[in-house]
Amino acid sequence: MTTEENLARCKQKIEALDERLTKLEIKNSLLHERVNSLEEYRNSAIKADLNNGMKGVDAAKKYDLSPGRISQIKNSDNKERYGGNSRRKH
Repeated sequence: MTTEENLARCKQKIEALDERLTKLEIKNSLLHERVNSLEEYRNSAIKADLNNGMKGVDAAKKYDLSPGRISQIKNSDNKERYGGNSRRKH
């Protein structure tokens, strides 16, 4: 096989890999969107449980999360509403 043939073959392989990479990036993006959607759904369920009187520790056990994460989810509305600092006095 000549050098030119090797270069042409390598170029074809690179193009095929680029196409595959593009498809994987698209797939990854779609999966990322799906995970975010499911996370929002879970967070809404956690907030509903907390609003209905469930204790944070019990929610942490139910959703297999740390109590600190439950607290972050609980206070996430404040962060969105007040620019990121939920401890700020309003």
